[in-house]
Amino acid sequence: MSTEFTVPEVFVSPVIPIRDVVVFPHTVLPIFVGRAKSLKAVEAAMQGDRRVILVTQRDPKADDPKTSQLFEVGVAAKILQMLKLSDGTVKALVEAHERVKLEAFSEDGVLTAKASLFATQVTNKNEIEALRRAVVQNFLTCRSRLKTSKSSCRRRLLPIA
Repeated sequence: MSTEFTVPEVFVSPVIPIRDVVVFPHTVLPIFVGRAKSLKAVEAAMQGDRRVILVTQRDPKADDPKTSQLFEVGVAAKILQMLKLSDGTVKALVEAHERVKLEAFSEDGVLTAKASLFATQVTNKNEIEALRRAVVQNFLTCRSRLKTSKSSCRRRLLPIA
């Protein structure tokens, strides 16, 4: 079994709606899965290539979100580990890889979606570099004026951002 995980340009995978969390690419996090549809999605992924689509639901209180209650952009993720708990839920460790745009849903026992890679376009590299330098310079200026540690300066800057 290959340890390499690639996300094709267009693919179909099981969908797991996530409450109260936006999952970003290149993060590893544990999720607790308890809803019947989501449990089926985990099982389907584990029988295949372990790929799932994690997508945040618009209303976190919805127990059975409809596809219209899901955001259109999610992440393709790989289930690294799965542990069935005594209460019937599953704890899964997932690694998010790429942002994806959900194009079409189907539900044949398991909620799946056709998805395509969501390309991030950098339009002006010079502008981004200028902004990065400005942020670094502002931070260094703040730190020197406060004459305090980095962590203290960070605490004072974060509420502003």
